[in-house]
Amino acid sequence: DQGFTCRAEERWIAAGAGILKGAVIGKDSVIAFQSVVTGTVPEGRIFAGNPARDVGAVPDLTERE
Repeated sequence: DQGFTCRAEERWIAAGAGILKGAVIGKDSVIAFQSVVTGTVPEGRIFAGNPARDVGAVPDLTERE
């Protein structure tokens, strides 16, 4: 049991990030290097820090040319 909910193909988690038990990582979200996630990360958001906090939105790369 990993203790957290995440489908890796739809999330980006940087090296050294800590995901604590009970954390939920939303689709298309990003967890920055050495961040510690303690709760819920909404879809399409960038989280960084210890504890991790919302620092911005993930750009929609499907609309770029």
